[in-house]
Order: sequence, then structure tokens, then C-alpha cells
Amino acid sequence: MRITVKALRPFKEALGSGDLELERPEGETVEGLVRALVEEHPAFRDHALDANGDIDLTLNIMVSGRPVGENDLDEPLKDGDEVLLFMPLSGG
Repeated sequence: MRITVKALRPFKEALGSGDLELERPEGETVEGLVRALVEEHPAFRDHALDANGDIDLTLNIMVSGRPVGENDLDEPLKDGDEVLLFMPLSGG
């Protein structure tokens, strides 16, 4: 299946691009995609995984416009999904 990954800074630099078009296996989960990105782009590891090797929950992920929370990491992606990776936003 075809997945589009859009990455904002600093993930864009770690992945080598802000726009990736990927061919992924059917049924791959959000967590599986993140782990595959870490494997293919080692510089992304420090942004994506915590010290225990789990998905770092400060990594904000949206799939086709919906936020992905800790309990959604095992959700399978669908052909044509767009995955957005971005830093938490704060301000006052």
C-alpha cells in the first residue's frame, strides 16, 4: 500500500526529506511505520524512540487528519493514508 509521510522540523532533517512516498505492506500499523522509518533513517531514532526503545510519546502523529494517541499505535494504516510527524506545539 502507498503511504505519504509529511515530516516537519526537526524530523524533516532526520528523515532526509519533509515528503516521503512509501510503499508499505498491507496491515502495517502506525508503530510499525515509525519503527521502519527508524530502521531506514537511523538519525530519526532519537526523535522517535525513548530510552527503552518504545515510541516516544512526545512525537506527535496524525494519520489522514486525525491525531494518533498512545492507544492508537497499533491501528493499521490504509492505502493512501497521509502520516504527519511534528513536534508538540506550545505557546501562551
